[in-house]
Amino acid sequence: MIKKLTVNALAFWVIAGLSAAYADGSGSCESGDCENGQGVYHYADGGSYEGAFKSGVASGSGVRVYKDGTRYVGQVEGGIPEGVGEMIFPDGTRYMGGFGEGLQKGHGTVVYGDGRRFTGAFEDGRPSGHGTLFFKDGKRLTGIFKDGVPQGPGVLFFVEGAVYTGEFRKGRMEGTGTLVYADGHVYVGSFTNDTMNGEGTLTAPDGSTLKGEFVDGHLEGEGEIAFPGGTLYTGSIVNEKMQGKGKLVEPDGTRYEGMFEENRFHGKGTVTYPDGATFTGPFIEDKIAGKGQWIFADGARFFGYMKDARIMEGKGVYTSPDGTRYEGRFHENLFEGEGILTTAEGVRFEGSFHEGLMRGPFNVFYPDGARYSGEVKSLKPHGTGTMTYEDGSSFSGLFKEGLFDGRGTRKLTDGTELRGTWVKGKPDGKMVTRASDGTTRVVTYANGQPVTAENQGSGASGDAPRKSDTNTPEGS
Repeated sequence: MIKKLTVNALAFWVIAGLSAAYADGSGSCESGDCENGQGVYHYADGGSYEGAFKSGVASGSGVRVYKDGTRYVGQVEGGIPEGVGEMIFPDGTRYMGGFGEGLQKGHGTVVYGDGRRFTGAFEDGRPSGHGTLFFKDGKRLTGIFKDGVPQGPGVLFFVEGAVYTGEFRKGRMEGTGTLVYADGHVYVGSFTNDTMNGEGTLTAPDGSTLKGEFVDGHLEGEGEIAFPGGTLYTGSIVNEKMQGKGKLVEPDGTRYEGMFEENRFHGKGTVTYPDGATFTGPFIEDKIAGKGQWIFADGARFFGYMKDARIMEGKGVYTSPDGTRYEGRFHENLFEGEGILTTAEGVRFEGSFHEGLMRGPFNVFYPDGARYSGEVKSLKPHGTGTMTYEDGSSFSGLFKEGLFDGRGTRKLTDGTELRGTWVKGKPDGKMVTRASDGTTRVVTYANGQPVTAENQGSGASGDAPRKSDTNTPEGS
């Protein structure tokens, strides 16, 4: 946080109302020649003058003591201070320098009773023009003065080592200026009432900059923070910190847009990575916290819980670029536990996964109404299972890569059952066929075709029901 530096009330003008030193009958000449020479004159109000007179008027050099205790020593012309002299006031303030028409004028130095000192130009009893003011606490201000106060360009040196260069108005830092702090911070911009107020830029020793609207010495509202490494923040700022809604862009192209708190991602936001991947969801202290949506560079999407950046953990929904969709649990980016996998073609697998692979029996539902229950591999029936078709026919037995392969029973829609061995989806060898009326026959098949002349019947083929079932791409 930047320390606030102020000038502390620069109103310090000196106005000396000096009455003319006349031997005009309002007093008496106590000694000497009060007409044309040296004399001492006492006024009826208690004041006195000792010095040279000409034609009854104080002229030359002398000492004037006023009724309030003010003392003047110096040149007098026409009865009033004129030229070079010294004036000492009751409060201890002392002025040394030029006078004109009874007032401080020209170059001079005033030392105030409170310890301040001014050296420079005077006009009409006040510092006016170029000069330097030395404060009792050690500050020093050099610049233009008007009517006793800094007005215009100037340079203020603080005891702490800070230096302000810029405009002054009515004795205060006001207008455009530059404030260089002892610790290396530099502010360039607008000032009002001795404080950074308005548009400005604050540069830190490490090279970071804060740009925007300053309020009472602090950057508030919409602004910009540029960090040394090239990171840039634009958005809401409170007390020189990223707070509220904003955008942070890293040098590598990583971008965060959302809510900030105390310079950290906090609240809802979206991170876009250099490869184009994005995450939208909740953050706490710069970390993903809770359910959100990932859109990966390859087009894949994930909605659910993340353990760390790009690590899917817990429940979620993942959709691959080809349209395959998984809904269930994840561990370290892999399918783990109960889940539902739906291919782009609409085939739905319900079962258990381990380390991204299918484990145990699955229930599989096909778009045409067929369903399968059993073991699977690479998104195809593989092992023991039962396939039931939309027309009510079925096959129970062994499958290999989506085809009937091994011992099994094929039930047809007319009630006929075929029991035997299948090879690559076709009946092979002796097949026991039992009709719906209970009649049983033994038929020998070769490559899916009956080789015996008797009892050949329709529906004996055990081919897989559809080409798409046997050519489903291998999954996780």
